Amino acid sequence: MGAAGLIACTEVGSPGDGAAAAAALAVALAQKNDGRCVVLAEAGAPARRRPTLLSSASARAAEDRLEDRDLGPAAARGRVCWVGLAVEDGWLKRLREICEAVADGLVVAHLPAEAWRRAIDDASLTPRGRCSAPIRARTGRWWRSRSPICSVAA
Repeated sequence: MGAAGLIACTEVGSPGDGAAAAAALAVALAQKNDGRCVVLAEAGAPARRRPTLLSSASARAAEDRLEDRDLGPAAARGRVCWVGLAVEDGWLKRLREICEAVADGLVVAHLPAEAWRRAIDDASLTPRGRCSAPIRARTGRWWRSRSPICSVAA
């Protein structure tokens, strides 16, 4: 069975806005994704986000597929379908199932740093050996700017 492409995101150094950066990335990708669905899997998120009245057909279809496979709670929000992801026993399997449920799309997963490393190293999540990995980080004293930066490892 095929699986969606995965972009695993994390934050380091406590910038505090890693989930927002991952959501912005998901929205930008959804605009350029030729009608295919984009799912934002958010670790440590509230129990449920509310769906919106204005959502794309691909986001609603992804919401239905995730709910049908008991991978929710999911919510179609604009061009993106949001799903919560609890990082507990079996979370890698659940992330894999989310990717399989939306095999024709893309999954952007915001994970804690420890989980992020496991996700990008897991061959079953990246069967074609591809996984982009944005990292949102606070730079600390060695950098002139005190503002967080975002970098991408591909």
